[in-house]
Amino acid sequence: MTKQNQVVEEPIIFSFDNQVEIVSYEALNNSLRVREATGKLPRTRPIEAVEFIDDIRKICEKNHIICNLEPIYVDKAGARVITRRDDTFLKGDIRTWLFEKLITRLTIHDDNVDYHPSIAFTYNERGLALAYGTNVRVCQNMSILNSQNYISTWGNEKLTYEHILELVQAWLDKLPQLKEEEYQLLTSMKEIRVDSKTGIDNLVGKMYRSAVRGSYINDDRAPLGINQMSQFVQALEKDNTILAENATVYDLYNLGTSLINPNNNEFVTIWQRNANWGEFIKNEYLLN
Repeated sequence: MTKQNQVVEEPIIFSFDNQVEIVSYEALNNSLRVREATGKLPRTRPIEAVEFIDDIRKICEKNHIICNLEPIYVDKAGARVITRRDDTFLKGDIRTWLFEKLITRLTIHDDNVDYHPSIAFTYNERGLALAYGTNVRVCQNMSILNSQNYISTWGNEKLTYEHILELVQAWLDKLPQLKEEEYQLLTSMKEIRVDSKTGIDNLVGKMYRSAVRGSYINDDRAPLGINQMSQFVQALEKDNTILAENATVYDLYNLGTSLINPNNNEFVTIWQRNANWGEFIKNEYLLN
């Protein structure tokens, strides 16, 4: 497949000032392809990152669904510059950069003032993954409240890319139902008061135990990692609103999702962690 914006009048110059940076769609589309760098695509990534994004956007367009591409985050650990002896590119020219770890989202237009549907992407060395969820407008937190709506080309329940595209179509076919289910869950969270500090301590204990299993016993169901758990507890101690009598499960849930972000998460597991957190909260507060 040819690059849609291959000819760039002014070269796009890119560098990493932080571990995670944002690139535009134009920059990604003009960056080096995996095929160009290695000669072929791996089995779990049978498509380039920009083609992955394009395919999902095309499905939305085919269904007359308005969607917006959110910022594209790239990880320094999955990026490299590849140059050839006869290249005349300037240092940092985007055409010399290969990005193999990225995440982004497509947000779907909705008239709801609080939420709108989202499709989250990750593209990394293990493969590619998608998740359907809800974007909370006020904080821009991604909420994946049904672990069945997290799908990938790796792991115990790995799918082919063709099957993943079929499931995206299935999500859009039942979009009104999916929206209502997730919006109702978030509304229900607002109606449940968080237990006393003792209840929170018990909850944190379960989460820490799960984080340790995830880090040392290869259990992929942990809602948060060990570092995130430390940040979670610090946030609880610094912000007394979660421990206040009027705090709700919604407040607690959004604290967790705020920690599952591109600058604070391993790109490979970010959306699976988000789905795990949603399932954990649902189970703890009987929201299933």
